[in-house]
Amino acid sequence: MGKTGLNHLPLGILNLHQTVVGKDLEEALHRRAQGVLSLGHQPIVKQFLLNYTETEIAQRLNHSLTQVEGYIKDFLRVCVAHRQGYQPEGIRHLTGLSKRVVEKHLEHYAELSPSPFWQEPLERKLRFYETSLTAELTKKGVLA
Repeated sequence: MGKTGLNHLPLGILNLHQTVVGKDLEEALHRRAQGVLSLGHQPIVKQFLLNYTETEIAQRLNHSLTQVEGYIKDFLRVCVAHRQGYQPEGIRHLTGLSKRVVEKHLEHYAELSPSPFWQEPLERKLRFYETSLTAELTKKGVLA
């Protein structure tokens, strides 16, 4: 009868195994805590550009609705600020997002914007978001 599991390993090797597995688990939890960027953010944007609702995207990708909504909102804010001429550091200050997150969004935008397939839906969504944002800021008296 063969031994199964880790019970047959010497204590030193078992401790090493637990340390490595523990570090892997800790790293995976850290990546998960960083949010949706580590969960595959590109499919979220692509499905959004294909007019799936946030609820549909969350269900299709097995993400929470809050994560999907937040990711899309952040992506749109970064892209609009970029189109208005802000540099990554300025975008970071405007949005409150980390440098890494801003860079990831800008990289994704740079991949999508020249594509003949994605260019039109991306432009449409960004124009709509920018128009909505301008209208809201005007309503609040921020813009004259």
